[in-house]
Amino acid sequence: MSPTAVAKSTASPSPEYLAENVGSRTLGTCIAFIVLQTAFMVLFCAARFIKKNYRGLDFWLLVPTSYLFCMAMCIVILLSVTLGLTGRHLIALQLENPSKITTFLKLTKVIEFLYLLSTTFPKLAILALYKRIFPSRPYQIATYTVAALVLLTCVGGVLTSLTICRPFAYHWNKTISGGHCGDSTAEYQYIGIPNIVTDLLILALPMPGIYKLHTDMPIKFGLFLTFLAGSIGLVVAIVRTVQWFTTDWTTDPTFHIIEATVAEPGIYFIAACMPSLRPLKRAMFGDKSMTRYLFAKFSTSSNEKPSWLGSGRARPKRTFPSGESDGNSRKASEDEIALTERAVV
Repeated sequence: MSPTAVAKSTASPSPEYLAENVGSRTLGTCIAFIVLQTAFMVLFCAARFIKKNYRGLDFWLLVPTSYLFCMAMCIVILLSVTLGLTGRHLIALQLENPSKITTFLKLTKVIEFLYLLSTTFPKLAILALYKRIFPSRPYQIATYTVAALVLLTCVGGVLTSLTICRPFAYHWNKTISGGHCGDSTAEYQYIGIPNIVTDLLILALPMPGIYKLHTDMPIKFGLFLTFLAGSIGLVVAIVRTVQWFTTDWTTDPTFHIIEATVAEPGIYFIAACMPSLRPLKRAMFGDKSMTRYLFAKFSTSSNEKPSWLGSGRARPKRTFPSGESDGNSRKASEDEIALTERAVV
């Protein structure tokens, strides 16, 4: 949605062309993610209350802030659609009411900032969880490094958005004398690249620790599935970036819509909530385990169902990678225990 776009037409458009509106797609996407985000926020809080675990920066700041930014972006985009701005051809808005283009460009600038914030805070929430779960020094350093990259991407995006048009109001008011704008399309294109890089790092970060867990394969498999949920956000980020590079947004920015702009931060938020839902699942379904069931069913090593599968009996003792010898008798932290329990879904 480039603010520098200018509609040009050498022929009068047909009534059908002027009436064309694809905003319903975006409307449906926004409503779906408003429902999903709210549901996962409620489930996240319920699970923490059941566990009586109220500690952590993610609980008090990062997840609630992520929810607010994700919801704000959905609401602003919904407003743009309901006002008849997003989803319609630019020339239709020019003929109907040129002031609508100004409103569209103002909302676009708001969406820019909300997109940067709503993709940053869920990632920070996930990294805050990693920091507690993996206490060894190498993991701490890696977690802080990735968090710094996430923050730098956000700050760089915000500064670019603030300064790409001089003065700032020239973004939507091209009548200002002496004003100028940089390449806004390039801004939208290249901000996706560091987002993809940080997504890959966040996905890769917990994998060595999970692999080194001295526990049974169903637990490891469940953990991999839990943390790979964020890979959906990575796929959406790649799709969004590719669309920005392959579509000409300068000719009709109000008509071309990227639903991924709504979906990407929403998926990050859901991924940030999912690791905390195990206590709620256990309260609702007891000790039943889908991953254990599947591994027992398709196991070639034994035809007998493990006695601890889906029962209330004690499970095999688990040990955790801590970087310390067994002689230290380090007690596993509550988060580490919860980590393996969350895998049994």
